[in-house]
Amino acid sequence: VATYRYDYQGNRVSKQVTQNGNTETTLYIDRFAEVRGEQLIEYVLADDRRVADIRKSFDPNALVTNPKFADKIIVMASTYATQPWAIAFNKVAQEAILKDPDFKNGYYEPEDIHENGLSGMAIGRMAGHISFLSHHSMEQKFGREYKRNDGLFELFGKFQVESYLEYNGYNFTKWFDPLSYLYITKAINIFDLGRGFDTLEDALAKIQSELYLISFSNDMLFLPSEMSKIDMMLKARHFKKCDLLEVESDYGHDAFLVEIDKFDDYVRAALKPKPQVSNPGPSPMHDNIV
Repeated sequence: VATYRYDYQGNRVSKQVTQNGNTETTLYIDRFAEVRGEQLIEYVLADDRRVADIRKSFDPNALVTNPKFADKIIVMASTYATQPWAIAFNKVAQEAILKDPDFKNGYYEPEDIHENGLSGMAIGRMAGHISFLSHHSMEQKFGREYKRNDGLFELFGKFQVESYLEYNGYNFTKWFDPLSYLYITKAINIFDLGRGFDTLEDALAKIQSELYLISFSNDMLFLPSEMSKIDMMLKARHFKKCDLLEVESDYGHDAFLVEIDKFDDYVRAALKPKPQVSNPGPSPMHDNIV
């Protein structure tokens, strides 16, 4: 059984196929590409006909399930497994969406969402924005500044931080699909690099790529200690192709999007090709690394 969804302009945006109790979801990006399960599929067209396709994995575990996934991997503001603190923020978003009557258990009209937004998703997005920042960055960005046109004792008068959350929350809902938001938060929650292995150490032992880790000191969504754990485990196994940069920042999780000047030289150096040598010598990896 196939179920299709369309946007307010009549363009097909998704397909769900249920067979033998299993459901596969396809998200249509445009006529050249689609996302099916955990794969990005890009089509090669000739005279408007699909003559070939290129498939790329979205699986975040590809680092360990496919050791030759990439020669170099740079990981920023991330983790080895999503922790309860981050899952809790996503739960607020999920519940707010699911309990919004206008969500209609997923059977909403996309054009209605585009025109009116969805209050539940706006609330969830506000929770997300709080997790992206930090106590320090909010203080620097907003302080206790009050909206100039609002009376201090008006019941619905707002601080600037409240206006910021409302503006970003409600605007977001008019262009982002609620079901997509639920799928993304679910995918984040279940991420676990060690899944399918006896231990996290066993999973990390599969890594063959050069690994560059970048953490941010006031990231409260994915703590710097989570990245340090990956680094320490690999160093304990004498894996020499891992490096960790801990960036001092008061901004929070979104520092990796905002304070690029603090780590751009590090990224450039990591991506710079190494000079070729005629005899590379023995592999830098320890014998225990497979």
